[in-house]
Amino acid sequence: MADDEEDEGPKIVYGTWEPIPREEGDPVGGEKTEDGLLPIGEGKATYPNRGEDGKPIGDVYTGTMENGKRSGTGNYKWAYIPASADEEPPEEIPKMGEYTGEYQNHKRHGKGTYVYPKGDKYEGYWENGLKHGTGLIKYSNGDYYQGEWAEGKKEGKGLMRYINGDWYKGTWKAGQQSGRGVHYFKQHSAWFVGEWANGEFVNGDWKLKDGSVYRGKFQGNKSVAGSGMYILKNGITQTGKWYPKQVADGTTQMVWVGDALAP
Repeated sequence: MADDEEDEGPKIVYGTWEPIPREEGDPVGGEKTEDGLLPIGEGKATYPNRGEDGKPIGDVYTGTMENGKRSGTGNYKWAYIPASADEEPPEEIPKMGEYTGEYQNHKRHGKGTYVYPKGDKYEGYWENGLKHGTGLIKYSNGDYYQGEWAEGKKEGKGLMRYINGDWYKGTWKAGQQSGRGVHYFKQHSAWFVGEWANGEFVNGDWKLKDGSVYRGKFQGNKSVAGSGMYILKNGITQTGKWYPKQVADGTTQMVWVGDALAP
């Protein structure tokens, strides 16, 4: 989805710069250089970033500039660019990406909102062009994540809700569930409560719909060979072990061998 590094747009190349009129005595909106006008202050920049035939197709930034770089607050809209010069533009131009918020040194930095071409939307904090700090992202399929980010990835504490009713609340590392967390599965009315690593449940309690609990180690979200414990709804416990067993079709299944029940 929209968790990868986002496009910052062209860096220092401008097609046109239209300064917004300022009070008398203020800079006129730019400084003259050998390459033309270096944007300063408030205005509108159009970037001929990917046009091949000289037509005025380009991204548009409206906001403040410092020494020719986006700094302060502004709005950046990505243009629709045909895949090739032979492609006819569609009757209805598809919506492209758009960012509204704070910039520093030509990069998204501070608080801002990014709307992605496919409808995902992030509202929160940025650092050096990447999601960093706290923020909310709503995916076009109905899922959403609210929590902490670092260098463009989910990192720290956060809540992820899925359109099917499942949810995960806990810690993340590099965009994956990692550390302590709880995952609820709506279809089975069950929970994984415990430790996660690289997006998988590895150790803790599997709480079932009937009120019983299995406690042990997991791999691929399934119990693995070794010791474990069942805690029944009435408080009776049973320790035991899982053993791999090859069945008729050649596959391997895990078989539970329990000890005597303990009150």
